[in-house]
Amino acid sequence: MPITEIVTLIKDAAVAGAAAVTATVAVIGLTNWNRELRGKATFDVARALAKSTYKLRDEVRNCRSPFLAASEFPEGYGGHSGQTSHREEAAAYAHVYDSRWKFVWEALQEFDTNTLEAEAIWGSEIRTKTDALRELQS
Repeated sequence: MPITEIVTLIKDAAVAGAAAVTATVAVIGLTNWNRELRGKATFDVARALAKSTYKLRDEVRNCRSPFLAASEFPEGYGGHSGQTSHREEAAAYAHVYDSRWKFVWEALQEFDTNTLEAEAIWGSEIRTKTDALRELQS
C-alpha cells in the first residue's frame, strides 16, 4: 500500500473523528442550553407567582385596615361633625372601600395571570393550591 493512500486514510479518519466530536459537543451544548432555558422559565414563573401572591396579600391587608385616613374620603365629606346624614356617611365609607378594593382587584388579576403561566409549566397541581388561596381571599 503506497504511502499516499495511508496518508489519505489517516486524513479521512481524522476528519470523521473531528466531525463526530463536533456533533457530540453540539448535542451536549444544545441539551445544556435547553435545560438552562427551561430552568430560567421555571424560575421566572415561580418568582412572578410569588411576587403576585405577596402583592395580593398586602393589598388585602391594606383594604381591611381599620385605619381610615381623611384623604381617603370623597371631597366635601364633612366627617363626623354631626352634620352628615347616615346616607352620606354610608356613601363616604363605600367610596373609601371601593377605592381600596380597586388595588385588590388589580393584584388579583395579576395573581390569576401568573397562576395560568404556572399551570402551563407545572400542571394542574399548582392550580389546586392557588384556587385554595383564592377561596380564602374571597
